[in-house]
Amino acid sequence: MCARASSSTRRTTPLQFPGADTEPAWDCGSEIRFRDIEGLRRWADWYRGPEAQVLRDGEERFMLTSERVVAATEPADTPLHR
Repeated sequence: MCARASSSTRRTTPLQFPGADTEPAWDCGSEIRFRDIEGLRRWADWYRGPEAQVLRDGEERFMLTSERVVAATEPADTPLHR
């Protein structure tokens, strides 16, 4: 696989702001890192293909895929991210 799963998991609690009467717009965040753009392309081809059907089926059961937001970013240039 061209993506590597992180070995650490962070569990967080949404911030509660005084006087706020709405829920956060999200309840989960996931991150996938790729070594390069080719790795991203290979993963995207795999994800859309038949081998990942079981993953897509699972997503349909536990998330509102119609409201999914994908954000592609460049890595931060800090010692933490090297």
